[in-house]
This record gives sequence, C-alpha cells and structure tokens, in this order.
Amino acid sequence: MDAPELKKSLRRDFAAQRRTLSAEYRRDADRKIVDRIEALPEYRAARLIGSFVAFGAEPDLSALSGKRLFLPRFDQSKNEYSMVEIRDRGRDLVMGRYGIPEPVPALCEATPEELRQMFFLVPAVACDRKGIRIGRGCGYYDRLLRDAIQMTAVVYSCQLAEIDLPFEAWDRPMTRVVTEMETIVCNAGSFRQSEREK
Repeated sequence: MDAPELKKSLRRDFAAQRRTLSAEYRRDADRKIVDRIEALPEYRAARLIGSFVAFGAEPDLSALSGKRLFLPRFDQSKNEYSMVEIRDRGRDLVMGRYGIPEPVPALCEATPEELRQMFFLVPAVACDRKGIRIGRGCGYYDRLLRDAIQMTAVVYSCQLAEIDLPFEAWDRPMTRVVTEMETIVCNAGSFRQSEREK
C-alpha cells in the first residue's frame, strides 16, 4: 500500500477511535491538555499563539488565554488558510468552510514575521512519537506551516500511533505532541533528513 492509501486507511481508523470517546472524557482530557500546553516553557515565552477551533471530536483549546491568539481562516482565492488574530470569540468568528468557525473577513491576516514568531497548536487525526502527523487529508496545514518553527500537535492519547506513520515530501513534522497523558518532544526534523539521505 502506498503512502496516500495507507494514510487514508489510518485516518479512518484513528478518527473512529476518537469518536468512541465520551463527551465527559473529552472535557476532562481537554482540561489536562490545556494545562500541559500552558506548562511548556516555549508556550510561556511565546507572545503569539496560532491555534484552531475544535471540529467534531477534536480537543477544545478555547480555555487558553493571556496570549495574542490567531486562528485559521480559509482564503478561497488562494485555496489555503491564513492565520488571523482575534480578540473576542463571540464577536470575531463566523461560520466558515466545512462548518468550522473562523475569523470574520474584516480582520487582517498575520504578517510573515508574525507567522515565524508564532507558537502553533495543530490539530491532527493521528501523530507518532517522531512528530509525523496525519491531518484531515487536504494538506492545508502543511502549506500554512511552511515557515513555522514551533509546531505542537494536539491529540487525545488514543490518536498517538506507536508505529511510524507514513509521510510525504510536503508533510511538516511537529516539534512536539501533547496529549492528555503526556508531552512528547520530537526529533522528526533529523529523522526526515536521515530518511532523505538513504
């Protein structure tokens, strides 16, 4: 099975596992995940946070506060997402692509310099301990993160793969993975380089 087909199969399996979690479990896990994120020295040092709005059964990070918060907004003309600063979730969000709330059109997107400074919290369907991430399947986040430095995948423990996940040339490896159970510092960058040299 080639990488795209394997990813498709794994995406389906891990998404099904996540859907088995009860709402009560997810609420408790979300609180633990937020606590773990806020304990990270890199998060504490960051001024700009690139986060996401939970979709379906994804972890809800809306309890994070005290930072300049940027959320993704889809740009139909470019067929890609950009990060946009919001100050008030009730006022600054409207229903967007795929039924996911996103910043209103009037708000300005982040500058390239802001994107480089941003501490990114990234959704995933699955992630392994090397930081290889399987997303929803459209590659939007890989394009959004092309200049990012600090990238933390946020998943529930049932989405953490104990095998090496398949990856393709455009996939962006994560700096770390946070679940409700643990925080994993990844070495995906050096892993990807060694794989290219084979």
